[in-house]
Amino acid sequence: MKNIILLAMASLALVACEGNTDRFWKLKNASQQSLVVSTQFVGIFEQSVQDTVQPGASIQLATTNQMGGVLSPDENPGGPFLFWEIKTLAGDTCTKNRLLTENWTRTVTSVSKMPSNQRHEYTFEVVDTDF
Repeated sequence: MKNIILLAMASLALVACEGNTDRFWKLKNASQQSLVVSTQFVGIFEQSVQDTVQPGASIQLATTNQMGGVLSPDENPGGPFLFWEIKTLAGDTCTKNRLLTENWTRTVTSVSKMPSNQRHEYTFEVVDTDF
């Protein structure tokens, strides 16, 4: 009986030390034009954005979290978006490919080491030459 109690306590301690990973996807408008953004993100929950982003502003496109601290960034941050459209108010469409990893700035910040809590930020920056 004593061994079962010790095993249960050890299991609880390991689960409590598992940590968490929070992920944030953002769009930064570094162009001189206002942009109309429409996205649909599919993770555990579907998240949609339809918004106008002013020059110099950023918006959050999606957030997720998972149990367990993940130290390395995702290889394809644009993959979970089923729909992605960025246009100027004049109707010009963004030609920058969201599926190319190099088009994203990927940042991982360690919030705490024990338990391992990580914050991932994926930023897609749009400039005038992307239209």
